[in-house]
Amino acid sequence: MWRRISRIKIKLAPSVNLNEDVVIAVDSTGIKVANRGEWIRHKWKSRRGFIKIHVAVDTTTKQIVSMKVTKENVVDGSMFKPLLEEATTQTNVKRVLADGAYDSRDNFQFLHDSNIEPGIEVRKIKNYNLSAMTIISVL
Repeated sequence: MWRRISRIKIKLAPSVNLNEDVVIAVDSTGIKVANRGEWIRHKWKSRRGFIKIHVAVDTTTKQIVSMKVTKENVVDGSMFKPLLEEATTQTNVKRVLADGAYDSRDNFQFLHDSNIEPGIEVRKIKNYNLSAMTIISVL
């Protein structure tokens, strides 16, 4: 089902003034596409089928500036760069807000290279083999 949905080209309304600096929020959500009963999941150990919708939203106007549809096994952090690349073609993005799922060295480096201020929730440093100075130097 996600293949059919991902091929649909959705035109997003150009509601953002290109001369203004924009703050966007990036996140994703899952939508159930299979109506499997709980007893089937319990008896046959089948998984629920769902698709993921990744969106980038202008925090001021609440308008979607970028959207991607993927399979359920796509990691949120891997969709960060494609969402921002599409958003920056439509708006002048100055800051990005995101949760810890988007905390990766590649995403911070992409924001640094694009001259976009990061507002990503950083996971605990002990999970990485990095010092606090390494994270700050990436920013």
